Amino acid sequence: MLGDIDLSKKPVKPQIFLAKPNRTIIAKLSEAHDIVFNKRLGSLNELSFSIPYELDINHEFVRNPNVDLIRHRYLLKLVLNKYEEWFIIDKCVDSMTDEGDIKQVTAFSLGYELNDKIIRAYKEDSKSASQVLLDALRNTLWNIGSIDAEFDVKFRSFDVSSKTVLDFVYEIAETFNALILWDTQNRRIHFYNHELIGNNLGLKFSYGKYLKSLDREIEPDEMTTRLKVYGKDNLSIQRVNPTGTDYIENFGYFMYPFVRDENRNVLSHSEYMSDELCHAILDYTKLIEDNKNTFSTYLKELEDIQKVLLIEQQKLVTLQTDLQKIEDNIFISDKSSPYPTGIYESQKIAKEQEIAAQKIVIQNVQNQVNTALSRINQLKATLSIEANFSPELIKERNQYIIEKEWANEQIIDDKDLLEAGMKVFEEFSKPKTVISMDIVNFLEIVEEQRNWNKLNLGDTVVISYEKLGVNVTAKIIEIEYDYSDGDIKLTIANVTDIESNEEKFIKSLYRNSSSTKVDMSKFKWDKYENDLGDISKVLEEFWDKAKQQIEMAVNETVIIDRTGITIKDEADPTRWIRLTHSAIGLTRSNGNRYETALTPDGIVKEKLYMNAVKFKTQRME
Repeated sequence: MLGDIDLSKKPVKPQIFLAKPNRTIIAKLSEAHDIVFNKRLGSLNELSFSIPYELDINHEFVRNPNVDLIRHRYLLKLVLNKYEEWFIIDKCVDSMTDEGDIKQVTAFSLGYELNDKIIRAYKEDSKSASQVLLDALRNTLWNIGSIDAEFDVKFRSFDVSSKTVLDFVYEIAETFNALILWDTQNRRIHFYNHELIGNNLGLKFSYGKYLKSLDREIEPDEMTTRLKVYGKDNLSIQRVNPTGTDYIENFGYFMYPFVRDENRNVLSHSEYMSDELCHAILDYTKLIEDNKNTFSTYLKELEDIQKVLLIEQQKLVTLQTDLQKIEDNIFISDKSSPYPTGIYESQKIAKEQEIAAQKIVIQNVQNQVNTALSRINQLKATLSIEANFSPELIKERNQYIIEKEWANEQIIDDKDLLEAGMKVFEEFSKPKTVISMDIVNFLEIVEEQRNWNKLNLGDTVVISYEKLGVNVTAKIIEIEYDYSDGDIKLTIANVTDIESNEEKFIKSLYRNSSSTKVDMSKFKWDKYENDLGDISKVLEEFWDKAKQQIEMAVNETVIIDRTGITIKDEADPTRWIRLTHSAIGLTRSNGNRYETALTPDGIVKEKLYMNAVKFKTQRME
C-alpha cells in the first residue's frame, strides 16, 4: 500500500573513492559508469567500472584529471549507504570506443593483498584453525578475527611446499569446513560455520514476482551412492566402520518414494528398485542401527586393551635394555678377569626371569586383544552384504552403486575421517541441481522498499516456477549488481526441493548410511604451547577491541517490543544484543545462534578468553 511506502527513502547508488595504499583518499570517482559489483560468499568480491578520458564541462570536453590518478595497486573504497568495503586495483585497460576513450578498472577485495606473500616449507601436525591461521598471516598486515569455537577443538596437519598466503587461507578454510568473512576495514579474517550464515527472510522469486529468466540443470554426474574416503597416508575408515569397508553408502535417491508399514505391506513403490531390494536395504539399515552401540562398545574395549598392550610392551623393552647392560658388564668383566663377577650373573638370571614373566603378561593382554578383534570381526561378518542380500539382490543392487573417492590429506584420525566423509557425502547423495536466474533489480524500485533488506549473501530464498516444476529453496552464494543496466544476477547453491511433511518423513527413512556413523568427535583439551606470545597478543587485541567498540558506539538502534530490548547497528547487521526478563543474548550470526548468553543460572559461552600467561592455556572451551 502507498501508505506503507516511505517516499524519503531512495535507492542506494554506489560511491567509489580512490585512495593511495595508505588509505588516503585523493578523489571521488563520480563519473564512473558501467559499475558492476560482484559479491561472493566466502571468496573475494570484485568491482569493475569505467571512467571517461574526457568530461563534458559547460559543453566543452576537457581531460578527466582522475584518469591520471588511477594507478595499479591503488585502493578503492566502495560505499553503499552504510556498507563500506576496500578494494585493491588489479588491472587497468585503456580503450578507444565509438562513445569515446575510457579507462576500464578491475579491482578485488582487499584480501587480494595476501596473494603477494608466499608461505614456504610449512609442515605442522595437529594444529587448530586459529593456530594455523596465525602462522599463515604472520608476515602480513592481516590478523585473525572471530573463529567459530568448533574449529579450535579440531586439529589438522598441514604440509605446504610453496603457495601464496591467499591460497593457504583458502586451504585452511576448506580443511576445517569454515566460511571466510573478509573484514577489509580492519584487515581481519573471520571463520564461521556456514550453517550459521544467512537467514530466511521470506524472499520469493516467481513468475510475475521479480523473476526475469530461469535455467535449471540436473547434473547426475555429480552424485554418488558409494563414497570412498581417505585421509593422510592413505588412511581409511575400515577400522571404525561396522561393515569393515572403506566406504559409506546411501541408496535413498533410488529408493524414493518406497514406503512400507509395520507389517511390511508396500504403500508406495520405488521408481527404480524392486520391492524386494527396498525391503532388504531397509532391513539391513535397521540391523546396523540395532548394532551401532554394540560396535561402539567393542571398538572402545579394543582401544583400551591396545593401550594396555602398548604400555606392557614398553616395559618389556626397558627390561631387555637392562639385560643388555648387564651382559655388557659381564663381557667387560670377562676381559679383565678370568672369572666373571658373581653379582652380574645373579643380576642376569633375575632380569631374565622378569623378562619371562613380562612376556607372559604381554601374551595374556594379546589374547584379550585377539578376543576383542574376534568379536568385532564376527559382528562385521553379521553385517556384511553377503550375509544380508541374496545373490540376485546383490546383482540388482550393483546397478545403483555409483562410486566416487574423496580424500583429505590433513585428516590423521580415522574417526575424524568418517565424520568428515559423512558430511561430504550428504552433498553428493543425489544429483546436483544448478539454477541460474536473472531478476528485476527491485532495489531501485521505491515501492518495493519493504524487500530491500531481504537480498543478502547467505540468505535462503524460495524460487518457484510452476510450468517447469521448480519449487525449491536455495542459498544465495553470489550476487552480481550491474548498476548501469539495472540488472541483478544470482548464483545459488544448496538447492533443496520443497517437500510435504509426508515426503520429508519418507526421505528421512533412507538417510541412514549402511555404514553406521559412530561417535566420531575428537576433542583435545588442555593443549599447551611453550610459546604463548602469539595468543597473548590476540587476547590483548581482543580486550582493546571490545573496549573500543563500547566507547566508540554512536550508531546504535534500540528496539523495544514484545520480544524484549534489541540493540543493533545497521552497519554491522549480523551482530546484536537482545535483553529479556531471564536472559541477555549476544549473537554474531544474526540470531541463528546466541554465541554468548547471560542467564540467572550462569554464563553460556562457546569461548571463554582467559589470561594465557597466568593459566598456561590458549582457550577453555
